[in-house]
Amino acid sequence: MSKERKIIRQIQFTGKNLNDVFTLSCVKSIIKTEDGSPILILDSRMVVSTNVCLVGDMLREWTDERWEVCSKNPQR
Repeated sequence: MSKERKIIRQIQFTGKNLNDVFTLSCVKSIIKTEDGSPILILDSRMVVSTNVCLVGDMLREWTDERWEVCSKNPQR
């Protein structure tokens, strides 16, 4: 019998919560774009989707300890 995957934590990347998101196990680094907007670079071994998180994206941690980026961002 397989375990059902469930979301155990989620956090929206606002661009102002850098200290909060930097402590997440999936975050590898934070960089800035030319216009100064922050972007999270995620550890590709820990994510089931893209390894880039933009301002406005939601990060979800699943029970299998992997992360997913959910985006409504029109830039994607």
